[in-house]
Amino acid sequence: MSQDEFVRWCTEGLKRSPDDHAAFAVSGDVQATLAAFVTAIRTTIATEIAACPITSKKAQSKKVPSKKVPSKKVTPGNSTAQKAQKAWESE
Repeated sequence: MSQDEFVRWCTEGLKRSPDDHAAFAVSGDVQATLAAFVTAIRTTIATEIAACPITSKKAQSKKVPSKKVPSKKVTPGNSTAQKAQKAWESE
């Protein structure tokens, strides 16, 4: 089996519904072993995602500084502000 075939097989196994996965697993000893392998892959992926700093609760609770959006209000007579207003509106 080539690496591409293996990756394709794993990807297809991960796409199966829980019912399809269970039906495949009970259809034979080899199938049960393959189903266990795909379950191990799924569990490993879930564990890695949960441990990722981006998806951890600690990272989610941190406030991310937001970019300030310039106000669209312009004081009349201020040429710099008027130029900025025109540039803002043309975007």
